[in-house]
Amino acid sequence: SLGGVRLEVQGAHDIQVGDKGTLRFTLDDRKHSEIIKKVIVRTVRKSQIGCEFIADQEYQKDLGFYLRF
Repeated sequence: SLGGVRLEVQGAHDIQVGDKGTLRFTLDDRKHSEIIKKVIVRTVRKSQIGCEFIADQEYQKDLGFYLRF
C-alpha cells in the first residue's frame, strides 16, 4: 500500500515494534523502479513484520502508479 508494507523475514530476528529503518526494494515494472523508504515497525508476528512508511518523505510516483494496477 502507499502507507506501508508487510514483509516476511527468514530465520531468527530481533526486530521489535518501534524499530526504524530503511527499506529498499525493486518493483517488477518495466523500469525496474527502485524504491527507498524509511519505515517504522508497527507489528511483529513471528516472521511477519508490518511497517509504516514514515510520512515526511517525498511521494514516489513510480510506487503510486504501480499500486494502481
